[in-house]
Amino acid sequence: MGKKGANYVLEVRIKICCIQNLAEMELAVGLGAAAVRLVSQMPSGPASMTKFQIRQIAGWVLPGVESVLLTSATKATATIRQQQYCQTSAIPLVDPLKAALSYTISLKICKQ
Repeated sequence: MGKKGANYVLEVRIKICCIQNLAEMELAVGLGAAAVRLVSQMPSGPASMTKFQIRQIAGWVLPGVESVLLTSATKATATIRQQQYCQTSAIPLVDPLKAALSYTISLKICKQ
């Protein structure tokens, strides 16, 4: 599935956000989602889950599908600890971070 060009192939990948339970994750993946976003506790918004719930769902995500943790943590160490507990495969960095801090997060996650 993709658009072919002279020297490239554009592949469209879909991420489904705000997954709330295992059944929603299975449905999204079954319909072709390449990634599922799991939302942790947020200062506002009703679609958040506990770290335990996220860990349970992330454990069932099939190989080849990204499990993305959306966190409100603002410090590198807290973000890394939460990702390590939840065992997701990706974290979107939504606030500007210094290059060194971003690199530190990447290294610690990749070493798991």
